[in-house]
Amino acid sequence: MGFSKGGAVALYSAITRFQRMHGPAGARFALHIPFYAPCYYAFVDDEAVTDRPIRLFHGTADDLAPIGACRAYVEAAAESRRRRADHRVRRGPPPVRPPGRGPPRRSPGEQNASGCFWEERPAGELVSRGSGRPFGLDDPCVVRGGTFAADPAAYRDALQAVRALVGGRPSP
Repeated sequence: MGFSKGGAVALYSAITRFQRMHGPAGARFALHIPFYAPCYYAFVDDEAVTDRPIRLFHGTADDLAPIGACRAYVEAAAESRRRRADHRVRRGPPPVRPPGRGPPRRSPGEQNASGCFWEERPAGELVSRGSGRPFGLDDPCVVRGGTFAADPAAYRDALQAVRALVGGRPSP
């Protein structure tokens, strides 16, 4: 399970090539649970994923990790004959971030790569589709500014869903 950039790790850790390259032999995750993962990467052989469930939790109002790219990822997974994984996107009204109070707020200094898409070349280099430059946060697609919001109801729903996935019981 991971959140934001950690959500990307939780999502892409399902790629079997990465498991073979970086994981201990014979070990597998039971689930992959990314929260508001930035789905703006395409990796070589990323259609070959684990058969373990992948559950993406995402907010529809998130402008740092927009849900559209994750929807496209899940649709591609469903259409690919080679994928046997159980992928689903669970979306909430605003971002499913920890509960808080008040309206959405803009953070002008926040690093925002939502306009980027990086793809892996056969030699292993990540390259920006837009600029053709190697991966870097100085790419022109990376801008400053992001919106944060909280939805306590969506947060509680996400907690309940994760507990159900991992077999936990809701707390009183």
